[in-house]
Amino acid sequence: MIKKPARIAIALVLALGLIFSSASVALAKPQPILEIVNLHLDGTSLHFQLHLVNLHQAYYYEVNIKHNDGSPVTDFAFSAIGKLTKADISAEIIRDISSFGGVCGHYDVTAQVFNRKRVSLGSTPVATYTCYFTVTFHETSGLSDVIIQVFSDSELQSPIDGLLTTDVAGNASIGLPDGATYYYAASRTGYYEVSDNFTLAGANLTENFTMTPFNTVTFVEANELEGVSIQLYNDLQQAIFDPLTTNSSGEASIKLPNDTYYYTANMTNYLDSSGNFTLSDAPFTVNFEMVSLAYTVTFNNTNGL
Repeated sequence: MIKKPARIAIALVLALGLIFSSASVALAKPQPILEIVNLHLDGTSLHFQLHLVNLHQAYYYEVNIKHNDGSPVTDFAFSAIGKLTKADISAEIIRDISSFGGVCGHYDVTAQVFNRKRVSLGSTPVATYTCYFTVTFHETSGLSDVIIQVFSDSELQSPIDGLLTTDVAGNASIGLPDGATYYYAASRTGYYEVSDNFTLAGANLTENFTMTPFNTVTFVEANELEGVSIQLYNDLQQAIFDPLTTNSSGEASIKLPNDTYYYTANMTNYLDSSGNFTLSDAPFTVNFEMVSLAYTVTFNNTNGL
């Protein structure tokens, strides 16, 4: 049987153990938080902040920058930045990226933090910086109100950002990440749609394109004949486009860019009708008339009557 003084001593020991245990928990330092923030480019310098939370001691840092493909750009030596006196501190780091072979590009940035004994306190997650360059679309005739959509795929199914519209000088601009191929479609009422692609490669880019106007050409047969076939030709007399066919009102229409065209209209039991016309930024009507074939029947009297 434990005597009363012994029981009191045991109770005191247990109480003290609980007190010290609670104090240890209360004094336990929170885990450090390391991250890179505000990563951006300013001229030829890459700026970012090494954001350190819950580090209460002197420390060193090492920054590592790599290209997005994993190839090294440069490693920076240890740099002492002093003893921390508050729980939340940010150290700004500026590096001249022109010194390692470029003004812009794709960079993965990480930092590792060490104490005075060079024991690692942890690493930051990877922060990625991708340069954006300005792409200026320029319609070669200075056409305004051209609608442009940029896509990330050749099928033109994945649009990037919103629609662009050319200004009075025929220009429209957008900022896009470097190192990729982009696709676009340009459209305007009264013009053929233009689609093409371009690749950004470390510099701003001007993408020139030309909108070609089309004109509505209406063929009108004078007698409203239906079923007349009309074939268009270029100046080399080569057939272009599929033949047109007049409707029940004797009309057929097609949209064509500015140029000179030749045509021949034909129909069974009618003489061909041919002509030419020149388009110049305006609708045009081609009037023509099909003339029926005239048959002459001659009777020969072989009996002398």
